[in-house]
Amino acid sequence: MKRFAANYVYVSQLALLKQYVVEINEEGLVINLFPLTEELHSVSWLPGLLVLHKGEFSPVDINSIRKFVHAKSLSPEMLHTITSSEYQLTQVPAFDFSTLFS
Repeated sequence: MKRFAANYVYVSQLALLKQYVVEINEEGLVINLFPLTEELHSVSWLPGLLVLHKGEFSPVDINSIRKFVHAKSLSPEMLHTITSSEYQLTQVPAFDFSTLFS
């Protein structure tokens, strides 16, 4: 199991989460998500945007993310959907956050 955190985690077509930790198993599948509320020794910080997706990763469309900017949290139902649906993690290190909020 590995844990990664970033300023933003985009769950494809579900949510944009600010300062969250993504936990993945040995197969690289997402098994848990939770807010980053304190510094944890077992969490690796990754710059840019983390994208959770099913299947092959395709480039992120800024307009598809923008509609989730004001989401505050992840509901238990959405967490169950993510952790039971074989989501994978991809880092987008050079993501321009200024375009997200313009």
